[in-house]
Amino acid sequence: MKTIALKAFVLAMLISGITACNDSASEKKIAALESRLAEMEKTNSTEATATTPVKAPDVKPEGPIPAFEWASTEHDFGTINENDVVTHTYTFKNTGESPLIIEGVRPSCGCTAPNWT
Repeated sequence: MKTIALKAFVLAMLISGITACNDSASEKKIAALESRLAEMEKTNSTEATATTPVKAPDVKPEGPIPAFEWASTEHDFGTINENDVVTHTYTFKNTGESPLIIEGVRPSCGCTAPNWT
């Protein structure tokens, strides 16, 4: 019984010794990487130059432009029970002098899902 306990103790000491050696090697690697990082930050900060953003000129469209008018902008569904599916179609009219091209539709919140064609 004493020999098993002695062997377990020696094994535990060997494992802790190996682990301790690995920790110091890791600490040395971390210190080397931190010093390289600090050196790179110094180099990059001296090379960086401040630039002033340039505003693009305002371009006004030429010729006829599209415009639209909503038939209604609000709809009250009233009381809706859980799991009920409700729909409403919003209509609008092109009041401009050129074709109105709709490239996408996004709802104002995530609780609705638009279906447009």
